[in-house]
Amino acid sequence: MSMRPATDPVLVLTRSVPPRPLSVRPRHIVAALCVAAAIVSILLFALPSGGSTPVKHAATSSTYTAPGGAFSLSYPAGWHATAAGASAVAIQRADRSALVTVRESAPLKGSLSKLAQGLPRELHKRFPDFQPIGARAVQLSTGPALVYSFVRTKSDKVETMVVAPTAKHTFTLVAVAKPGAKQAAADAGAIVRSLRAG
Repeated sequence: MSMRPATDPVLVLTRSVPPRPLSVRPRHIVAALCVAAAIVSILLFALPSGGSTPVKHAATSSTYTAPGGAFSLSYPAGWHATAAGASAVAIQRADRSALVTVRESAPLKGSLSKLAQGLPRELHKRFPDFQPIGARAVQLSTGPALVYSFVRTKSDKVETMVVAPTAKHTFTLVAVAKPGAKQAAADAGAIVRSLRAG
């Protein structure tokens, strides 16, 4: 399956945010953008244009499979599952510089484009210190997905939300990393990229 055209509203949103300059501390602006870019770059090249070739993982990686088998993902050495449930899991890096959470829910109602348009308002309600970085459409093994990155200015954290809908489920993954933690961010991107629907 090919990537969405450049005129897709999800991709247009990338060029329209942030609506105002990031107010995160100046020394962290570049670091925050680098961390977001590290995650997004991994996701953009998650699969070749065919979209069906499995991603290979190092022999030292571990695989988490949800109890009901709805999803699975792989994570490298130095990461571990800190909490798990029937439809969610949190995987954290040992040095606590990054965290990836996965939550499985009902099928998405509406399009990813509509979701992207409403996310800034919803996130601002949830996080008063929310500042958007950008949105992209990517192709994962589960199909088209929305990637939305933003900064939490008070907590100095960069968050990337990935919404990956399928016919039976919607998977919401959130990767959180500290500004400057580029390797941790790259690991987080690879974990998100490894998502497989059951």
